[in-house]
This record gives sequence, structure tokens and C-alpha cells, in this order.
Amino acid sequence: MCGIAGIFSLTSEVSSTQLEKMAAAIAHRGPDDMGYWQAPKMGLAQTRLSIIDLSGGHQPLVQGGLALAANGEVYNHIELREWLEEQGRQFATHSDSETILHAYAVDPQGYLDRLRGMYAFALFDEQAKTLTLARDRLGIKPLFYTQVDGQLLFASEIKALLVVMPRTPQINPAALYQYLENQFSSGRETLFEGIYRVLPSEVMTIDHQLNISRRQYWDANSIAARETDFDTAQAEFNELFDTVMVEHMRADVPFGLFLSGGTNTAILASPLSRRQD
Repeated sequence: MCGIAGIFSLTSEVSSTQLEKMAAAIAHRGPDDMGYWQAPKMGLAQTRLSIIDLSGGHQPLVQGGLALAANGEVYNHIELREWLEEQGRQFATHSDSETILHAYAVDPQGYLDRLRGMYAFALFDEQAKTLTLARDRLGIKPLFYTQVDGQLLFASEIKALLVVMPRTPQINPAALYQYLENQFSSGRETLFEGIYRVLPSEVMTIDHQLNISRRQYWDANSIAARETDFDTAQAEFNELFDTVMVEHMRADVPFGLFLSGGTNTAILASPLSRRQD
């Protein structure tokens, strides 16, 4: 778990003090490192929990007019790196997050289709003067945003927005009702008026006038069913499951598995223990 935050301003320069306040509010998400990057009218902050490339994965990552702050993990980063290097991209770190930056540079329209993982990120393109906010397909990693006084603010947690907003937003009655009924609120609305979620599998592009365009890059309903027999389906599933286990075990730190006592974690524990031997 890491934390990201930032400010995209319509007119004024971004205050480093504001970025520091936002980062401090989510420091618990990333106890290992804290980084900042600023350009005219743009600022990024990241608090890091180091999992891959412990010494070299400092963020924000900046290269070729692109700046990235990411939270999460790109599980297929090794395979992506090989493909990107074949396209002539040169990596500065061994961080899995750097593949996001290079994939955008190579294929700005289709790069999200290539990522397998859990992530929320902010990517600023200095040449195009656009900010991209995106979340993984299922929305495992959170990302919130608001617009106030000519600035677009975004962060991994709402508390990082509240510390720099000029006034406390009103409670959203509909979201509060939903929370009291279900113990959570869903959709774009949050408990605070004017503060919104980036939706799962959504990519938002914000231009220099703070105009927002949205696109859903993945939809489970688009996966077509097909006829097959049991043996073929079992073989395909076993191969896919093995690939997923290999990708999820990639780390430069020790890792473990939380056991709930149910069938789901037992199914994960068995191949994990075999691969640890």
C-alpha cells in the first residue's frame, strides 16, 4: 500500500506546503519513503511502502516529459519491461510502476489494456499538459478527487483532500443514507458533497483548463462466453492460476498469506507453499 496525492491548477502555481500537508495526511500508507515533484501549475506527492526495487523505486518517477505517482503493483511488470525495451524504451529503475510510464509513452490509447495488477495512479504529460487519473479494473486501489477554486485535487484518501480545501464540504445525504444502510457507499458519490471517486476500470483525462473526460477501459460484461469441455477448461484455468501465483509472488521483501480458514485461502496456500520450497 502506498499513497498518492496532487494538485492540478488552472491559474496559480502549486504550493509545496499544500503538497506536504497532503502527503502527511496519508503518511501511514507509505512509511518507507516520501517524494514530491512540481512543474508549473502541477504538483505530485507519493508516500511509499517499498515492495519492489527497494533502493531505486523512489517516486514520483519522471522521464521524457512524463511524471508518475502510483499506488499498487503491476504484476506483469517483467513481461511488460521486456516488450517495452524491444520498443526502444530505457528504464531508470527496476520498479514495477515505471512500466506504466513507458507503456503510456508507447501506446497512450491502449496501454491500460496491457497492465495486470492493482493500482491507482496519476500521470502528468508536460507536452500535452494533461493529467491522467486511473484505477485498476476492479477498483482495488482507491482514488478520490475534487475541484475547488480553480484547482483539481486528488488523493488516495479523502483526508488528504480535506487538509488543503479552503472550506469543509457538506455531507452528502444520499451517500450517508447508503452508508448507514450498507456500511459502505458506492459509485462516484462519496460522503462529502463535491468529492468523488475515480471509478473502477476508469481513466480520467484532465486538460489544462481542468475539463474532464472519462473512459471505461474494461468491462466484465465484454468477456464473451464460449463453449468448451471440462478438461480443456481445467487445463486453461490451471495454467492461468499458475501464472497469477508467479506474478503475485514477485517481491524484494518477505511476504505471507492471511488464512481465513476457508476454502479460498487454502487453495492459495497450497501452490504458494510448493513454490516456497
